[in-house]
Amino acid sequence: MKIGNVFFAILISIPCRVLANGTPSITTSEPSFEWGLNIHAPCGKTKQKILAIKEIGTQWIRVDMNWDRIESEQGVFDFECLDRIVEKAQEQNLKIFASLAYTPGWANGKRSHATPPSQLTDWANFVKETSTHFKGKIQHWGIWNEPNYKHFFDGSPEDYVQLLKVAHATIKSVDPDAKVIGPDLAHRESSDPSKDGRAWLRKILEKGGDYIDIISYHIYEKTPSTLITKLTRGGWFQTGIKELLDLYYAEHPDVKVKPFWLTETGWCSNPEEDDECVDVETQARYLVEALQRTQELSWIQKSFIYSFQDAPSNSDEKKAWGLFESNFTPKPAVEALKQMQLIVPIPDSQE
Repeated sequence: MKIGNVFFAILISIPCRVLANGTPSITTSEPSFEWGLNIHAPCGKTKQKILAIKEIGTQWIRVDMNWDRIESEQGVFDFECLDRIVEKAQEQNLKIFASLAYTPGWANGKRSHATPPSQLTDWANFVKETSTHFKGKIQHWGIWNEPNYKHFFDGSPEDYVQLLKVAHATIKSVDPDAKVIGPDLAHRESSDPSKDGRAWLRKILEKGGDYIDIISYHIYEKTPSTLITKLTRGGWFQTGIKELLDLYYAEHPDVKVKPFWLTETGWCSNPEEDDECVDVETQARYLVEALQRTQELSWIQKSFIYSFQDAPSNSDEKKAWGLFESNFTPKPAVEALKQMQLIVPIPDSQE
């Protein structure tokens, strides 16, 4: 796939330090740092889980609102589980970032949920029904999840922008004050631009930046230090995300700088399953350090840990990413986060 322009081909292949001579750092009017948890959509023991989330000290939850589950049959919408989650979250003053993704079979010729819908009107109807149902309760809407992974989105950046454009127009028609978040890309480093997260981000900003209010991105790294490196300066023959964004804004001086959220990062805690995982004590230490160090980066307004709870033992996901085990036993990370001290106290009511 052809990347947007020759300049970006250079951007992803050499270390970029050209901004030192005058290009301003990214700054926004977004409120000071807050952090959140990816929770998927826990339908069982909802009240207990939301209370546990609040006690950890987070301010936000990222909730899956999957099209293929909400509207598994065309025109029939099931919000029962999500209504409970939203209700209990509101009772605890937790703010919600809702992630819309995944096509039901009836909308794409009975293909994988990663396949985009055959008709954009079906997507628009789902987005309208969902954003209308939760109007006044949810104002932050994410569009899809890691679209540069084929098993999540079997399409191109241009296909994603089409979904983004429709979702943006639909959500704003329901609630003009709502925020549209994307593209929630995975930080994949590849010479293949159809996979590389930075190539996708650049192309989506070029083609669809007008339809994004808040830029979101996912990075998983071996340590908090390498996480910060990937976010900021990248490394030899690699570009950091901030470098990429600074260069984009330098090329487009009329574009308003957008808030940036790191919407997934974390460490799995079962090294016996995968040697990329760490032990539970290291997971706890890394999560606290990652939040503290991302707070020091003034251009990042939110960081979301992945995830709240390990997947069930019968799940395809074998890595233990959660703060809690699948049986709801807390890991050391829970207490570490409760005791965590951030640089600036965070008001509970901050928007």
